[in-house]
Amino acid sequence: MEKAFIDSQIKEYLSKQFFCSLSVLEEDNTTFTINSLSKSPYIKIMAFNKCEA
Repeated sequence: MEKAFIDSQIKEYLSKQFFCSLSVLEEDNTTFTINSLSKSPYIKIMAFNKCEA
């Protein structure tokens, strides 16, 4: 598989999991999203793209 295809599939999956648009995943800043469909409050944290360990 090509790297570009794998990257696009990962971004599509993450955008659904974190309720954000694909363009948000391309940004170089921290983004906070809210899952309005969730019945109980919880937090999900994601490090993606240009993050450093």
